[in-house]
Amino acid sequence: IYAYSTQPGGTFSVRNSTFNSYRGIYFNAMNNVIIHDNEFEVAPGYSYSGLKCYDTYGIYIDHSSHFSIQNNTFTSSSNGATICGSVGMIARQTGSHTHGLYRNYFTGFTVGMETIGVNKGIASNEGLFIKCNDFNQGAWDIFVSNPNPARGIGIRQLQGSSTPSHTRDLAGNLFGNNSPILVTNYVNQGDPI
Repeated sequence: IYAYSTQPGGTFSVRNSTFNSYRGIYFNAMNNVIIHDNEFEVAPGYSYSGLKCYDTYGIYIDHSSHFSIQNNTFTSSSNGATICGSVGMIARQTGSHTHGLYRNYFTGFTVGMETIGVNKGIASNEGLFIKCNDFNQGAWDIFVSNPNPARGIGIRQLQGSSTPSHTRDLAGNLFGNNSPILVTNYVNQGDPI
């Protein structure tokens, strides 16, 4: 699925679907997108038979906000290669609106979840939060990348509550420490979280 809008406000919903491909869903300049209860089987880019191999992904969120992405299952068979590997989910430039990547399951990716650029607001509770996701058999579970050496890059500062009163207040991500290709669970090149 490729959804692109020249003006903010476009929307769509994907539920209970199965994807078996190099790329699942890409959307740009869309709001109020709902992607729930889907299965993504993502082939690594190095298995692509074309002239150029590209990293592959399940979901790519680009310059969009007000989305709900939860209860999706992502699987791949990456060997951890950083060139033409596979990424479960990418969030790029989602801005300061509060939105989350919640309760998704990742197995066998080079990078389970990657964020690029500005995905946060000024206040510590504004922007993208990553909660209750489960990562297994990957090389990097979460990678917060900084393509430019500027401040204001990264994800929301408070991923969970600093004074939790209930378990739902915690970030609650489960990392894949038993992975034979594990490099690290979490890389943060952005502002502190």
